[in-house]
Amino acid sequence: MTKRKALGTLCLLISLFIGRECIAQPLGNLIGIGSPGTERVAIEYNYIGRVVEEDRGTTKFEITSNRFFVKGDYSLSNFANLFLKLGAADLDVPTKDPKYTDCDGDFRFAYGGGVKVRPLVIGQSGFFLIGQGVALTSEGRINDRANHVRIKEKYRWREYQAALAFATQIKKVNLYLGLGKTWLEGKRDWTKYLIPSNQPIDKGSADFSDDQQSLRPFIGVDLQLPQGYAVSLEAGGVGKDEVTLMLGFSQKSSR
Repeated sequence: MTKRKALGTLCLLISLFIGRECIAQPLGNLIGIGSPGTERVAIEYNYIGRVVEEDRGTTKFEITSNRFFVKGDYSLSNFANLFLKLGAADLDVPTKDPKYTDCDGDFRFAYGGGVKVRPLVIGQSGFFLIGQGVALTSEGRINDRANHVRIKEKYRWREYQAALAFATQIKKVNLYLGLGKTWLEGKRDWTKYLIPSNQPIDKGSADFSDDQQSLRPFIGVDLQLPQGYAVSLEAGGVGKDEVTLMLGFSQKSSR
């Protein structure tokens, strides 16, 4: 990589980390499918806010998650490619109770991957099928100052997504729209400690599996730039808790 390209990539990383422009797990960047052997590297930032069911629907809790990924795409053919995501993510759980502090999870390793398939091409347009999964682990603490108790929580989080999209190319611009569906599952472990002795007094765990997440319509644009660079913007949602935004920056190369 030349010094000029390296500097541009570094500036993009800094702007993503400071600007926090993006919301939710992206499904787009449909320009990622090229001729066999085409590679594309992208930088992504996501912010997610969801309501999740626990204990088979008897309990609901809200989560927010910040995620930073480096994503690599590889085209297997003119109609399909695979992608892998590596990065870091946190998981925060607001308590909405003034007696308790929010559970602010720490950043830990996160990973994911998936496949994009273009089964039908019509001129400069086509339909896409996208499937992907993401997994992460995060730990946080809740303080109950009135009762001198600290609660340590650990989340093992997995989510799976599928989407159908239609895309069309107009010169250097790719436009797409579609519908996406998310499935959530994982486990929450918690332990209570006395403050300040840090003596454990109680512990427990609960599984969560939520397949009731609503379908999310989305629309996006990929702007192709010189030297194989591209900027991608995606937005979608069905309400205040379902809004999604995504900003990505990528570069492709062919063998």
